Amino acid sequence: MIDNVIKEGIPFSYVTMDGFYGENPVLLTELENRGLTYVADVAFDTKVYVQESIVEIPEKKEIEEESLQLPEF
Repeated sequence: MIDNVIKEGIPFSYVTMDGFYGENPVLLTELENRGLTYVADVAFDTKVYVQESIVEIPEKKEIEEESLQLPEF
Protein backbone atom coordinates (compact mmCIF):
# COMPACT_ATOMS: atom_id res chain seq x y z
CA MET A 1 0.00 0.00 0.00
CA ILE A 2 2.80 2.42 0.89
CA ASP A 3 4.62 1.59 -2.34
CA ASN A 4 1.43 2.28 -4.33
CA VAL A 5 0.95 5.68 -2.68
CA ILE A 6 4.55 6.64 -3.47
CA LYS A 7 4.25 5.29 -7.03
CA GLU A 8 1.06 7.31 -7.63
CA GLY A 9 2.70 10.45 -6.27
CA ILE A 10 0.11 10.96 -3.56
CA PRO A 11 1.59 13.35 -0.97
CA PHE A 12 1.70 12.27 2.69
CA SER A 13 3.55 13.37 5.79
CA TYR A 14 3.72 10.16 7.79
CA VAL A 15 2.57 6.55 7.98
CA THR A 16 0.39 5.34 10.83
CA MET A 17 -0.33 1.74 11.80
CA ASP A 18 -2.01 -0.35 14.45
CA GLY A 19 -0.36 -2.82 16.80
CA PHE A 20 -0.38 -5.67 14.28
CA TYR A 21 1.95 -3.81 11.93
CA GLY A 22 3.67 -1.95 14.77
CA GLU A 23 5.06 -5.28 16.00
CA ASN A 24 6.65 -6.02 12.60
CA PRO A 25 10.37 -5.14 12.85
CA VAL A 26 10.98 -5.76 9.14
CA LEU A 27 8.34 -3.19 8.18
CA LEU A 28 9.53 -0.64 10.74
CA THR A 29 13.15 -1.04 9.61
CA GLU A 30 12.16 -0.63 5.96
CA LEU A 31 10.25 2.56 6.72
CA GLU A 32 13.24 3.87 8.64
CA ASN A 33 15.64 2.95 5.82
CA ARG A 34 13.44 4.87 3.37
CA GLY A 35 13.46 7.90 5.64
CA LEU A 36 9.69 7.78 6.15
CA THR A 37 8.19 9.15 9.36
CA TYR A 38 5.82 6.72 11.05
CA VAL A 39 3.67 6.32 14.14
CA ALA A 40 3.09 2.74 15.25
CA ASP A 41 1.02 1.29 18.05
CA VAL A 42 2.94 -1.31 20.05
CA ALA A 43 2.20 -3.49 23.07
CA PHE A 44 2.88 -1.89 26.44
CA ASP A 45 5.64 -4.40 27.21
CA THR A 46 7.59 -3.90 23.97
CA LYS A 47 11.28 -3.35 24.66
CA VAL A 48 12.78 -0.31 22.99
CA TYR A 49 16.30 1.07 22.83
CA VAL A 50 16.92 4.79 23.25
CA GLN A 51 20.32 4.30 21.63
CA GLU A 52 21.22 2.00 18.77
CA SER A 53 21.92 -1.43 20.18
CA ILE A 54 25.17 -3.19 19.37
CA VAL A 55 24.85 -6.88 18.63
CA GLU A 56 28.11 -8.79 18.73
CA ILE A 57 29.56 -12.15 19.65
CA PRO A 58 31.29 -11.93 23.03
CA GLU A 59 34.98 -12.71 23.28
CA LYS A 60 35.80 -16.29 24.17
CA LYS A 61 36.93 -16.61 27.75
CA GLU A 62 39.54 -19.11 28.80
CA ILE A 63 38.16 -21.76 31.14
CA GLU A 64 40.37 -22.85 33.96
CA GLU A 65 40.78 -26.59 34.19
CA GLU A 66 39.91 -26.53 37.89
CA SER A 67 36.46 -25.15 37.17
CA LEU A 68 35.65 -28.17 34.99
CA GLN A 69 35.96 -30.63 37.87
CA LEU A 70 32.85 -31.74 39.69
CA PRO A 71 32.79 -31.21 43.43
CA GLU A 72 33.18 -34.29 45.59
CA PHE A 73 30.32 -35.30 47.90
